[in-house]
Amino acid sequence: MMSGWPLRCRKVSAGPDSTLHRDLRVPQLILTILLIALGWFLLIRPQQARVRAQRAMVETLEVGDQVITAGGIHGRITALSSETVQLLVAPGTELKVARAAIMRRLEIEDTDGVADGTEDDVRSENDDVAPGDAGGEA
Repeated sequence: MMSGWPLRCRKVSAGPDSTLHRDLRVPQLILTILLIALGWFLLIRPQQARVRAQRAMVETLEVGDQVITAGGIHGRITALSSETVQLLVAPGTELKVARAAIMRRLEIEDTDGVADGTEDDVRSENDDVAPGDAGGEA
């Protein structure tokens, strides 16, 4: 039978042990706040900077720019609208893609005064950016 079981339970007093627990909570709280701040500066802020740089690049696209889409398609912009881009990917072949799908703008390097459009003449804006830097790919 269970009679009298509440009488056998010890009452926990608010003695010296409770101040010890309270004193241990402050460093734990400070450590938690520091870890959240560290995560913010190492993960979230660089990603936000990359997103801002991507949006700025998409806003400054012009007809004639060579670009690479998120799917890896290379093409030259032939028409722009507020939401879409018309890309010439081969003679007589145009694709309509979302403006946000443009990942990089390529620049033609003019090495000897004449650019022949070969792959060696094309340079990405992000070629000089190290991975992990703002604007670089991770």
